[in-house]
Amino acid sequence: MIKKGILLALLFLLIIPAFWSLLQPGFFPSDDGEWMVVRLTDFHRSISSGQLPVRWAARLNQNYGYPVFNFLYPLSLYTGEIFHLVGFGYADSIKIVFIFSIVLAAISMFLFVGRIWGRWAGLAAAVVYTYTPYRLLDIYVRGSLGEALSFAFPPLLFLGIYRLCRRPGKKYYILTAVSFAALIMSHNIMAMVFTPAVLLWLLILARRSSGQKINPAPLLALVFGLGLSAFFWLPALNDSRYTVLGQVSVTDYREHFPSAVDLLIPSWGYGPSLPGGGSAASYQVGVVNLLALAFGLVTLFKKSKHRKHALFFLLISFVALLLLTPISLPVWELFPLLKLVQFPWRLLALIAFSSSVLSAIAFRLVRNKYKPFLAVAIIIPVVLVGAQYARPEYFVNRDEGFYTTNEATTTVKDEYLPIWAKSRPAERAQSPVEIISGRGEINRVSAKTGRITADLNLETESRLQINQLYFPGWKAKTDRVSAPLSYDNPFGLMQIVLPPGGHRLVATFSETPLRLLADFISIISLAGLIWVCKKNA
Repeated sequence: MIKKGILLALLFLLIIPAFWSLLQPGFFPSDDGEWMVVRLTDFHRSISSGQLPVRWAARLNQNYGYPVFNFLYPLSLYTGEIFHLVGFGYADSIKIVFIFSIVLAAISMFLFVGRIWGRWAGLAAAVVYTYTPYRLLDIYVRGSLGEALSFAFPPLLFLGIYRLCRRPGKKYYILTAVSFAALIMSHNIMAMVFTPAVLLWLLILARRSSGQKINPAPLLALVFGLGLSAFFWLPALNDSRYTVLGQVSVTDYREHFPSAVDLLIPSWGYGPSLPGGGSAASYQVGVVNLLALAFGLVTLFKKSKHRKHALFFLLISFVALLLLTPISLPVWELFPLLKLVQFPWRLLALIAFSSSVLSAIAFRLVRNKYKPFLAVAIIIPVVLVGAQYARPEYFVNRDEGFYTTNEATTTVKDEYLPIWAKSRPAERAQSPVEIISGRGEINRVSAKTGRITADLNLETESRLQINQLYFPGWKAKTDRVSAPLSYDNPFGLMQIVLPPGGHRLVATFSETPLRLLADFISIISLAGLIWVCKKNA
């Protein structure tokens, strides 16, 4: 049998066309890509200011601050920050994260399918997964960094559960827990989309060979995964009530169902998803992926121990296919959680995953000596067709300053504005602290993310404004004594009234009790995972 390392090297060569264009200088316009660069610039500022976990973006929202990092998929930004600290520019760091997502997802699929159906099958499935049209759409048209990175983790998660259900071992506890946590932190919505499939996979595999008891090992690992990521998802769920998210409609899912022509007929284009159809972007399933689904149906008629696996991945594909078509509208209306997906075509992610696995099932039906030829027959057309899609519409060359000075919120409808901000200031904040009534001087102002200080010399009782939006976690002290903040003004900005005299004002953004609890859960989960691994060593 050919060695795994050789096939992994071959896999890397085969997926180079999928990211080759990202090695070109400059960045590419897309739905979200350049916003990710802007976010990374302020994310780096937050890290440099000592904020960890990162929750507050001080420069965004016209220099008034924005809690976007508290809510949206932080893993891609933490990863991008690592590349930036190594020495890459902001735009290049984001492009490297895209490349990293492609390579890691391919390796993940190779390991998963290779464990079930053999290494040649894993190689073919990994190539199909890499060049599935929706994967390339995510990167080169949508520029969805978090969603692109999320594709790396379902194969590892499914592999971890598969192995835990057969031969529990510490490395598979770690693999399952960390993969689930990474999926949650890489993209909120993708975690919600894949979790039902993960739980169904667990239920199918988790029965012990003797008796009918459920093997608790994979479920325990998933619980650890939830715990590891609690520092992110628990505050995100709780603190959303302090934002206008529930008062604005980011998108109407009813206007974004792809048609049968969109799904079945190969096409490619650039542009956002348009309400009512007619989008230039392609939402095709993919010719090879459709063939894989068709072949999976055929294998159901052949008795085999792998028929159960084929049935599972077919079920996932066809349920997803049904839900992303207009015929499923009553189901969307019945289950409110589905509306959080925002765009029905996002369910193509499930089809991309499951059909890539099914593309390798044929390897169980041929002799070993024919498997390399079957792999070649699958891989060549996939690479030739997919490589045509693996490029942006064009590149632009911008100075780093274009991104480091951009002060937009970076979200579609400013949906994470605090509920106290009833209107928006007409101008950006020019100074971190200003006197809005009374007389005095402000000296030695220092502003970092999450910490603003100022020395004050007030002639009269004065009302001062700290030009950051109030959000739970902000506190103020004057002369080392806690001082009450008010934010009942039209802009939701923090204000404080001080008597005449000299004062030192310090405003800090820190963890709330619930965020501290979430951080503690993550730390305890990490310690617990280490303990379980040592116990099972």
